[in-house]
Amino acid sequence: MLFLFKPDAARRLSIAPDLEEDLPGGCVEAGESWQEALVREVREETGLEIEVGEPFDAWTLRAPGRRILGVDFVCRWRSGDVRLSHEHESFAWLTLEEVEAKGWEAEPVYRKAFELVEA
Repeated sequence: MLFLFKPDAARRLSIAPDLEEDLPGGCVEAGESWQEALVREVREETGLEIEVGEPFDAWTLRAPGRRILGVDFVCRWRSGDVRLSHEHESFAWLTLEEVEAKGWEAEPVYRKAFELVEA
């Protein structure tokens, strides 16, 4: 999972902000590091170039027939304008207050990401 921040404001990128929490990301391909996969997935899904920071959280999720391991990174926007892929319909850059107002289940993780950026 990616927590992407722009330098001009403490705002996080959210794909489909009015529907549900959804962040750019995806699977690691053979021969890729977690960081390389994240850079590729963000470029494919949003058109943005990013700098990947250190991982700050990990989690697992069970899905039918598989188990998913997720790693959360705080990343910084480097260049580009958002151009969503066919996988997404809308996006927004959100402040912490806007994230909290959404009432999303993963809000504590989002708060931690904002704190890391502000430190």
